Amino acid sequence: MWSDWRPDIVERDFQQLKALGVRTVRCFPLWPVFQPLSLLRRGGGSPVEYCFGEQNSDSHASQAINEILATHRKRLPFTAIISCSSPGSIVAMRVLHEYGWRVPQDCSVICMQEDPIAPYTIPALTNLKWDYLQWGEHCVTLIEKRLHGDVSSGQQFIKIVPEFNWRESVDKAPAS
Repeated sequence: MWSDWRPDIVERDFQQLKALGVRTVRCFPLWPVFQPLSLLRRGGGSPVEYCFGEQNSDSHASQAINEILATHRKRLPFTAIISCSSPGSIVAMRVLHEYGWRVPQDCSVICMQEDPIAPYTIPALTNLKWDYLQWGEHCVTLIEKRLHGDVSSGQQFIKIVPEFNWRESVDKAPAS
C-alpha cells in the first residue's frame, strides 16, 4: 500500500480531490491491510498460533533470535529486545530462556503493542499502550486542513507518546 511512501504524491492526490470539489475524506484503515494476521486453530477449534500471511511469525522470530544468540553465547550484543508483536516478544523470552539468559537481568523485553496476556507471561511483559483515538483525531484534523488548502500549518509530524505498562520483563522502570 505505502511501500513507496512519497509525500509529494500524497499532496498531489489531495490537490486533485480538492479540485474535484471533495471537502471531506473519511479514512477507515483496516487492520488486516497493515498487519495481515491469521489465527490458526487445531482440531476442535483451539488456537495454535498467529501467522503473518502464509509465514509463521513465531518461527521467524525464533529463527532470528536463535541466529543471534548462537553466535553470542558468552555475552549478549544488546541489552533489550523490542518486538512489534506479543507473539514475537513471548518467543524472544522463550528463546532467551533456552540459551540460559535471564529476562530482565540479562536482557529486557518490551512489546510495542498492548496485549491482555502481557501481565500473565513469566516474567510479565512490559508493553506500550497507544492512544489510537488521539492518532485518529490528529489525522482527521490534518486531512481537513489539507482539504481546505491549509498546507502552511507547519505541522507535518505529530508526536504521540505511548503509555508504558512497566512490568517484570524490564529490570527497572524509570523514576517518575
